[in-house]
Parts: sequence; C-alpha cells; structure tokens
Amino acid sequence: MLDTTSASFAREAAAKLPPLRLENSLARAQLFAATFLWAPFRQVCDSPTLTTFAAGGCAGTISRTCTAPMDRIKVLTQEGRAKQLNMPHPTLHSRAACDSELRNMLNVGRYILSTGGLCAFWRGNGVNCMKAGPECAVALATRQALVPWLCADASRPRPLEQVAVGSLAGLTAQILLYPMEVVKTRIAVSQTHEFHGVCDCIRRTIRQRGPFDLYRGMCANAVGIVPHRGIEMGLFFTLEQTMLTAGYGRSSNNARSDSDRPMHLPVTALVAIGLIASTVAQVATYPLNLARTRLQTQGVNGRPVLYTGLLDCLRRVYGERGWMGMFAGIAPNMCKAVPSSVIMFVSFREAQAVLASQSSDRRAATTTTSNRS
Repeated sequence: MLDTTSASFAREAAAKLPPLRLENSLARAQLFAATFLWAPFRQVCDSPTLTTFAAGGCAGTISRTCTAPMDRIKVLTQEGRAKQLNMPHPTLHSRAACDSELRNMLNVGRYILSTGGLCAFWRGNGVNCMKAGPECAVALATRQALVPWLCADASRPRPLEQVAVGSLAGLTAQILLYPMEVVKTRIAVSQTHEFHGVCDCIRRTIRQRGPFDLYRGMCANAVGIVPHRGIEMGLFFTLEQTMLTAGYGRSSNNARSDSDRPMHLPVTALVAIGLIASTVAQVATYPLNLARTRLQTQGVNGRPVLYTGLLDCLRRVYGERGWMGMFAGIAPNMCKAVPSSVIMFVSFREAQAVLASQSSDRRAATTTTSNRS
C-alpha cells in the first residue's frame, strides 16, 4: 500500500492530467503510471537500501544477458562436453595448452550453433536472469546493511573488513537463491527440448530425485562463493575507495555543485578496477567452481554419477589430469566471468547514480518550495 506522501503525489500527478475523459485509454494509462509506477519509484530513490537493491538487480540482469553465450560455452566445457566431442585436452606439459583450450571453446561454440542455432547460446538465459538479478541485488544490499555492523569505521572500511563483508553478502545470496543456480546450470547443459522451461526442470528434478536434489553441490558452491565474492567485492570496493580518496571521483554531469551528490568514479576507472577484482577472484577460486558444476550436473537425465562430494571430485580431477585439469575451461570462464563482473559493477554504480540523482533533485525541489513558502 502506498504511504501518504506517495498517495498525495499520485493525486497531484492525476490533477495535472490533460482534460480528457477518464474513459479515455490514454488518461487511464497516465493515471496508472502516476499512481502505481512513478510513486513507488520515488520511494525506491529515497531509500539507500532500496536504491542499492534495485541497482543491483538491474546490474545483474544486464551483465548476465550480455555474457550469456560465453556462460553456456563455459558450463559445457566444465561439464566435460569437450571430452564427449573428442576434443584434445591440454595437459600439464603441453606447450599448446592455451591454444588447445581456445580450440575447445570454438568447437563447443560450433556444436551449440549446429544443434540449436543462434538462439541456443541464450538457452537458459531467462532462468539465468531470474537467478543473477536477485542474487546481485541481495548481495549488494546485504553488503551495505552489514558494513555499519562489521566495520569499525563504516565510512572507510579496511580491506580485510571489505573481504569479510563481501563474503557474508555472497553467502547470504547463495543460500536464498541456490536452487535457481542448479536449475540454470542444468538447462544450460541440456540438449534441445530436453527441458521445456524452468518449471519443467524443477518438476522433473523433484519427481526423479527429490526436492533436496535442488541443493546438490551447495557445500561446494558455498565453499567457492565465500572466497570468490569476498575477494571480488573486497578488491573492487577497496580500490574504488582508494581512487576516490586520491581525487579521481566526479559528481553527476547535471549536479548543481560538487557537494550536491556523492562522488563516484568515471566509467573507465570502474572498468579497470572491476577487471582487476574479477580476474584475481576467478583465478583464486576456479577449481571450486569447476567441482561445483560437475556435482550439479551429474546424474541428470542419465548422466553418470561419478563423484561422492567436493573433495572426491577435486581428487579425481587432479588424479586424471593433474593441475591443468583443475583449471579446465578457465579460458571460456574468464572470457565470460570477467566481462560479466565488469558490466555488473559499472551498471550497478551508474544505475545507483541515476537513482540517487532523482532523489537529490526531488529534495532540492522540496527545499526550494519550502523556502518560497
């Protein structure tokens, strides 16, 4: 239900409608927008937590949609589809390890294109966004809520505090949304028409293996996401804070003065620090990511069950292929995950700046009106 301020604003907006009859569809649309769209949008802009949540949701959805093709190639490579297609695997002593990995990426891409067409690269993107948008929103909003509680100085958190807060925020988001991660992964590795949507995948999973199968690999995922989110978010926000302190920040282009709105970094700087943070986090935690993918996809629709848990999966992968096996598929993963994180951080900060500017404009207009009266 809208509060008194929002309801008042809706009445004012409705009063400014052109003199059209209410039965007219345009008048109805304008009234609906003023009452149910713009008024809640104003409430979001006025709340820092809701602003962070909304900006995070937009950022997660945008980043995953832009990098969906590389995400599918990465998941198929991690699942072992390269081996099924009789592609060469890089070994520890192979001088052409990187070239072999890139060839595997191209071959998997050609396989996807030949079996499902161009749209197959975005298979599962709907559920991907249903998981990535809320996950990013929850993680960033939780981080903002935890900073005052866990940091000695909330205005300038130390690097280790940033890592701890990021880890807890990522863990919270994963616990709440992990079943969507499993569904997303299984749809991504599925054949054409293997599943008929998100609901069909969930229904068949529960019918065949029970509801707890939606949490398969959760321990591996939690072990991986805690250091990954901690390193990625900790590095990003630490580097951002350092650059702002060094004087690289700027206010919005339409700000009346430098003090009107919080300072934020230009897009080029956000891209640079996002690239650094994501690369370091991906390399440090990739073996856990690979084990999680294999645990999630084994036993689905006739696929063999090969591993009993996280440690067994890592041990067997290392025994079969050595250290290079622990990083199988890291090239497509980096090609997808690093741009995804960069797009996410840039989109988040830019969306946050837009929402904050709307709130600042409204407060300035309210102050001007009060002064006149």
